[in-house]
Amino acid sequence: MKKNFVKVKDFIMLQDIKKKINDALTGEKSTELKDALVALINELDASAVEVDEKAFAEQVGELIKNYMADPAAEVPAAVANAIASKIKAIQDSIKTEGGEKLSAKVRNQIAGEIIFGKTGKSDIKNAVEKILVENGVTGLTFGQVIDYNIATKWEDLNPLFAKFKKTFISKFFYSEQEMTAVLLIAKQWVKTLAAGVEKDLQTITATPKEITTAYCYARQQLNNEDLDDIAEVGQESAFLSWINNELDLQLVNTIVMSILIGDTVNAAAKRVNKFEVIGTKTVTDAFTIVSGPASPNNPTVTDVRLMCDKVLNPYGKEKILVMSQALLTTLSAYRYCGGGDIYYVKKEDMAGQFGVDSIYITNMLDNLVGLHAICIIPDGYWYKEKKYISVSWPTYAENRVNYMKERNIGGAIHDLVSTGVLKEGATILNTTQPVG
Repeated sequence: MKKNFVKVKDFIMLQDIKKKINDALTGEKSTELKDALVALINELDASAVEVDEKAFAEQVGELIKNYMADPAAEVPAAVANAIASKIKAIQDSIKTEGGEKLSAKVRNQIAGEIIFGKTGKSDIKNAVEKILVENGVTGLTFGQVIDYNIATKWEDLNPLFAKFKKTFISKFFYSEQEMTAVLLIAKQWVKTLAAGVEKDLQTITATPKEITTAYCYARQQLNNEDLDDIAEVGQESAFLSWINNELDLQLVNTIVMSILIGDTVNAAAKRVNKFEVIGTKTVTDAFTIVSGPASPNNPTVTDVRLMCDKVLNPYGKEKILVMSQALLTTLSAYRYCGGGDIYYVKKEDMAGQFGVDSIYITNMLDNLVGLHAICIIPDGYWYKEKKYISVSWPTYAENRVNYMKERNIGGAIHDLVSTGVLKEGATILNTTQPVG
């Protein structure tokens, strides 16, 4: 079972505990206990680590046991109450094993307000706050309540997208000049030069590149009768989490598809096309190395490694290889001593063979004929999001409720030579490998 932890910076009653300890322990006999308890609280208050609330309670109990060894002595009530209140506050402030802070009843009531009828944020906020008051729930803001009902961050629904860089920049400039070009490198000044001879200007040829955006959306529609069934069995909160997760998941996975191979699934007018596509490139450019396998339709570990090695990584950023499970299975297969059963090298070990930090497995690449693998430095792929919309609205004429999420978003490769593609028909890289 996963342990519950609470950060010390979230302790809301430390100062109160210390005051109660000081007020209650005034005699000489209690001085040592008071000093020890206050020292413990101060240590926790100043700490930057995470503290297990059970361990905290055990530490306090051990201090009481050690310093109040006299069987006749009693821990002053104020101290006992302060410690008990603190432990209770910690336990109340953390999530239970099921990831829930609010009771199922309250969560379902809140989810029901979001699912049925409420169309504006202020309406939902008023309804949620009313539910909290009616059920005696205190200490939570509206935003925290909603977070407990809808916990998943959409960026984390796809592990590759989570590594892309979000930016506020719409346009940036790049240069394809070699760093050793005579127009770029520094010069030495010679004092014997004739009067009037000026120092050379550095000449940089810069090209602009723009990130454009458009709205991407995912929409669901459910019948009121089905929603009534959900409410009848008390599953409003579970449904709310599911519908939000489902819409976000479809959005982010479609965006990743658009980045890797482009959107060829939707009708032309509805395609997600504001992201620079990597896998469809056929020739090398300033941002992508495009290469082919030495043997047609038979990519090898060496072919993949050479492509990945050509992806520039001067700052040591994370480099990821994208490929299908089928290709990974083929390239990781081996036999002992040339006979017997086939074994497979672990994915993590194959990442080392390919010279990357990790391998992202997806069958998306199979949809683009001739594409074998993509190598990418995710931090070098930038995306911009201008606006996010999450709405629900009833369609009374059809007894349905609509749920929709939209993101005004787009992206492009920012870092030079930060991506690579291995595909059929492209130039074959030098396959000479060091020996020994």
